[in-house]
Amino acid sequence: MGRQLDPDFNIVQEVTPFMQRALLKRIAPDTLIKQGWLSLSGMVELLIELPNDLHRLLDLARRGALGVRLDIAKPEWLAKELDRVVNRLSVSLITSALIVGSSIVSTVEGGASSFVGLVGFIGAFLGGIWLLFSIWRSG
Repeated sequence: MGRQLDPDFNIVQEVTPFMQRALLKRIAPDTLIKQGWLSLSGMVELLIELPNDLHRLLDLARRGALGVRLDIAKPEWLAKELDRVVNRLSVSLITSALIVGSSIVSTVEGGASSFVGLVGFIGAFLGGIWLLFSIWRSG
């Protein structure tokens, strides 16, 4: 579509200056120094705290108080939401398959294919209405 509006338009030529500026800003020395300094200060802070943390960890291990606690929450709302999403997706897939199948059946000449196509379209329409109502009802 862009070629129809302007056949001489070259997206690469137009975008290149912006990309160069963004790349140069990302690898500019002052940016790299600032990022390096922040990383280094974080590492120094960790190294300062490391002996105390190791001492506490070893002390807990010596006393036999070292343990692992794992809390796994069972969010019921997540299971319900996932079930609802899967149901909607299933109805959407069936509705789209009915539309495509009915379109193919309707194009075949002769016999009861027009009636079968109409029934398919009605099923797709009802599935679409149910899907829209379900989405509207849940917000």
